[in-house]
Amino acid sequence: MTLLHLEIERTEDLALLLPLLDRLGIQWTESQALPAKPAAQDRSHLLSVIESGGDGLSFGDAMAWQREERRDRTLPGRE
Repeated sequence: MTLLHLEIERTEDLALLLPLLDRLGIQWTESQALPAKPAAQDRSHLLSVIESGGDGLSFGDAMAWQREERRDRTLPGRE
């Protein structure tokens, strides 16, 4: 079996393809459309954030995260 993923932008092209798939007995399912690609200016901003190592806004407080992650760990020699 071969599985193909197709991205079809024009509904006219999809209208031509679906009857052909049915005629050939090829099973198909329709999935949600992929999100639109970011605009060039958005993409350049994202690339600059990646190159700078990220903005860190989504991370939060690093010390609080470490305390939470390590709370249940027993340290060697401190049992």
